[in-house]
Amino acid sequence: DLAALPRVDEKVAAKVGRLADELASLRRLAATGADAVALLRHVRDVTGLGTAMTMLDSTGAEGSSHLDDLDALVEVAALHPDPADLERWVLDALRRADPPPAVTCSTVHRVKGLEWPYVAVAGVADGLLPHRLADDEEEERRILHVAITRSRQATVVLADRSRPSPFVAELDGSAPHDRPAGHDRAGAPGPGGVAGRLGAAAAPAGRAGAGTAGAGAKAAPKAAMGPYVAGVPGLQVTLAGGYAGTVVAVGADGVAVDVGAGAKVHAKWGEKVRVAAGDATLLAPAEAALRSWRTDRAKRDGVAPFIVFHDATLRAIAAAGPTSLEQLRGVSGVGPTKLDLYGDEVLEALAGAADVALPSTGG
Repeated sequence: DLAALPRVDEKVAAKVGRLADELASLRRLAATGADAVALLRHVRDVTGLGTAMTMLDSTGAEGSSHLDDLDALVEVAALHPDPADLERWVLDALRRADPPPAVTCSTVHRVKGLEWPYVAVAGVADGLLPHRLADDEEEERRILHVAITRSRQATVVLADRSRPSPFVAELDGSAPHDRPAGHDRAGAPGPGGVAGRLGAAAAPAGRAGAGTAGAGAKAAPKAAMGPYVAGVPGLQVTLAGGYAGTVVAVGADGVAVDVGAGAKVHAKWGEKVRVAAGDATLLAPAEAALRSWRTDRAKRDGVAPFIVFHDATLRAIAAAGPTSLEQLRGVSGVGPTKLDLYGDEVLEALAGAADVALPSTGG
C-alpha cells in the first residue's frame, strides 16, 4: 500500500517508491504490446536487476551465475514471445518426462572430445565469452575453440547483435590486425587479432567457418565498436580515400574537415578515420565522453560495460544532452535504479564532453 509509505522508514519508503515506479514502467511497456523478450530486457537492463545480479555474482558465492540465468531466459523467450503464456510454456517444457528426439544441449565443458555433424554455439556474447567473472581471457578463447570444433560438417555461432563477444571479430576477420602479438586486450599473454590461435583454427578443413552454415549463410554480426576518437575542432584526421585535414566544425551528424585549398569534406559520426594513435571510429564528443566514463565505471565495478549501459542507451543520452537528473530520467533505457547509480556521473561526463579530444579504447 503506497499510501502507507510516509509511516515507514524514509529509506525504505524511497526503495518501495522506486519499485512502484519500475513496475509502472513495465506495465506501460506491456500496454504497448511488447513481447516477452522486450519485457525481460526491460527488467534486466532498465530496472537494474541485471546490475544487481552482476554485483551478487561478483562476490564469488556458490552458484554465482544469476545473470547468466536471466540472459538464458531472455533467449528462451524469443522462442515463445507471448508474455501471457511464457511461464506456462517454460514449465511444461521443464516437466516433460520423456521429450521427443531433438538436439543435444550441453555446456561447452561437457562436450570436449565429442563430435556431431552440425553444431550451434549459442551465447557468444560479451559478458559470457569471455565470461565477465573470468580472469584468464586466453582460457576463455580456448573454451570457444573447443565449442566451434565439435562439428564434422558445419558450425554456426550465435551472437547477440547488441553485445557480440569480441571473439566474433577474430572469427569473421574484422578484428584489428595491429594488436601487439602475444597480448590480449587485458594485457595478459595471448594471441592478437586474427593472427591468434582462435582465428587460425576457426575454420578447419572440411568445416564451415564459425558464423556460417554453408554457402549463402548470413555473415556473423560485426564486433562491437573498438577504438574511438571524439570529433572536436582541431583534431587531425585522415578520412577514407586518403583525405587528410583538420576538423573545423562540429554538426549534429558529423564534422567538417578542412583538407586544404579551401576544400572541406564532411565526415559522419561512426565513420572510420585515422588519427595519430591509429585507426579509430569518429564519435560525437558527448558519446565519446560517455564511453570513456562507462569503461572506467565498469572497471571499478568489475562488470562488463553493457551492464552499466548499452551502446544504444549511451547514444540516446548523448543525443538528448540532459543537464539534470530529471531530464536524464526521460531517456529511454535509464530506469530509476540506474539513475541512482550513475546519474550524477553521467551528467558530469556530459559536462566535460567538450574536453574529450584524444582517442581511447572504450567499451
